[in-house]
Formats: sequence, structure tokens, C-alpha cells
Amino acid sequence: MKRLALLGVTVLTVGLTTLAVVAADEQNTVEAGGVKSEPRCSERTLMGTYGVTLSGLRPGVGGALEQFVGVSMQTYDGHGSFTQTDNTHGPSGARSDQPGSGTYTVNADCSGTKTLWLEGMPFPIENRIVILDKGDEIRIVVMSPPPIVVAAQGRRIF
Repeated sequence: MKRLALLGVTVLTVGLTTLAVVAADEQNTVEAGGVKSEPRCSERTLMGTYGVTLSGLRPGVGGALEQFVGVSMQTYDGHGSFTQTDNTHGPSGARSDQPGSGTYTVNADCSGTKTLWLEGMPFPIENRIVILDKGDEIRIVVMSPPPIVVAAQGRRIF
């Protein structure tokens, strides 16, 4: 009889412990903002048109680095492709309505990469991105080519 009672207590303890672990795991999933099996971000998180401000250093006349500022309209399709139009200004002059396009990837943690081809440039510009506010905001930094040092931030406008 004692063994049967001890077995019952053990089964009850294991059952309650399992229930507590499952409940805690569900609570952690809810606190993390969703279901475990679904990522928080994907290419679909970036969809629509963003107004972007940018500033940094770029090669100027004669190849010397110069500071510049600019604005850009960037449109993401939600499937890994984007187009944009840049307007920048620096000591060596302004570049107006410069078209560009490229591809992007988004990780589940809302970080990602972006490859930009600007019209007239023989090389791509590699970026790293962070998506904020459920896709309403994006932060961008240029990673290569090395002479270009740019930081940008954008907000979805539609």
C-alpha cells in the first residue's frame, strides 16, 4: 500500500512539474511576442515606401573623402527586392534623383543585409540593416566598399 501511495505521489509530482514547465514555456513565448515557430521578422516585414535620411563620408572630387547629407525614397516589395531614388549633397556637388535597386534579406531577429546598385557605379554597396517598430522603421549602415561610411534611418510613409 505504501508503495502504491508513493507511486501516486511521484506520478502527481512529475505531472505537475511537466505542467508547470509547459506553462512557463508558453508564458515565455507570449512574452517574446508570438509563437515560437514563427519568426518576428522576415522579408515581408519590409514592405512599402520609406523616407530615409542619410549622412556620412563618400569619395569626392579627386577621390578625397567628403562629408555629405541626403534623402532617399526606398520601396521594398516584401519579397527581397527594392528600388530607390537618392538625392545627396556635399562639397563637390549635388546628385539629384539617382536611381538604384537591389536585394535584401531579413533574419528572424529583425537584422538583415541589403545590396544596392546605384546607376553609374561599377560596384554594389553592401549594407546591414535593423528593422524596428514592426517594420515601420529601418536603420542602415554601409559596410563596403571601405571608403564609404554612411548611416541612415528611415520611416515607412505608405
